[in-house]
Amino acid sequence: MLRNSLLFVSPRFKNGQPLRPSQAINFINQPGGIIGLVIDAVKPDDAGQYEVRVSNRLGEATGVATVDVQARDKRPAFEAHLMPVSVVEGFPAKLEVKLAGHPKPTIKWCVWVY
Repeated sequence: MLRNSLLFVSPRFKNGQPLRPSQAINFINQPGGIIGLVIDAVKPDDAGQYEVRVSNRLGEATGVATVDVQARDKRPAFEAHLMPVSVVEGFPAKLEVKLAGHPKPTIKWCVWVY
């Protein structure tokens, strides 16, 4: 059995780029050879391929895992609201909003005639 003192853990990687500990990312290195990476509150940007390399005087081992982040359900909401427009007859009128929600909200336009 290898002891932690004989095992070297190289930097962990995400999409080929080295990871560093931060307020959101913590590395685990526990007795018994247990190592890990904890992301406190996963966001879509955290998705990707993660890699860890370990080595000792006898060789090296690499572990790779893909992390897929599923969007949390979110009720529909307008991020930019529908604004009134005034147009000259014969020209185009553009009405647009920016919306958020998951799953993707269904959209229904209604016309009220005055």
